[in-house]
Amino acid sequence: MIALRRGDQDRFADLAGRLEDFANRHPGSPEIARTVGYVAISGPLERGDLDLADQLVGNFLAAPPDDWPLSPDRLWVVLAAARTQRARLATQPRNRQVVAEVAARLQALRSLLAGAFGISVLPALPAAQLVTFQALAGKGSLKEWDAAAAAWRDLGHRYELASALTAGAAVALAVSSRSSARLRLREARMIAADLRAAPLLSRIDDLAVRARLDEQREPAGADFGLTRRELQVLRVLAKGHSNASIAVELFISTNTVASHVQRILTKLGVGTRTEAAALAHRHALLANTPNSPGKN
Repeated sequence: MIALRRGDQDRFADLAGRLEDFANRHPGSPEIARTVGYVAISGPLERGDLDLADQLVGNFLAAPPDDWPLSPDRLWVVLAAARTQRARLATQPRNRQVVAEVAARLQALRSLLAGAFGISVLPALPAAQLVTFQALAGKGSLKEWDAAAAAWRDLGHRYELASALTAGAAVALAVSSRSSARLRLREARMIAADLRAAPLLSRIDDLAVRARLDEQREPAGADFGLTRRELQVLRVLAKGHSNASIAVELFISTNTVASHVQRILTKLGVGTRTEAAALAHRHALLANTPNSPGKN
């Protein structure tokens, strides 16, 4: 999950494959099966393959229920499933079929946790997971996301804290509370940069740009000598895409992408793709990056 959150899709795929092999050698363990399910859903969800993610959510819901629905490993799968549904709804809010399917999935997830919401005292981790699920599956109000952020802050789980702050910022913007949105995004961005969570950084910056809150970013300086094409590659790379995915999006070969990536790392003076993405965000290199393919 660290590899996925840092945008290293190749390493994530390798480790996820090893995890699945391990699970196949140890059948009958519900804990291992749930961990595999969480990782399996999270991969396509992060790269935007919502159809596959939803298919895996369906597989999870079709599996026999466990004895204790509030085990943390089970709740991680529930959160990934709920995030998949929120993402589907965000991409097709006017598609009646999708809206109906999302409502049915969320209701199935609520039923899976039947009785959980009446428990007054829970261990800290399941409590944080449950309050986050309530924000995802409910109205997603600012109060709900602030409660989720507070729970993750108390736990010291910085990635989930940054995610909750980002979701809260989006809600704050929707109700025209720009100052509170700016504060949430500023903290979320500091955490994501420190964790080198490039995909989350990209989402934070995209939200800030759309809302014209991007003055919080460092002013753009030199372009480090990057060409137009290298900036295009960097833009897609910063979203956590593999070389193959970059090649498809920009209509170039994977070998060409590999050459561009190597030159980008050299020009930026960094050793990894994650470091390149983080530096690009810090110096606002992606703010005016051309979207359409061009020469060089």
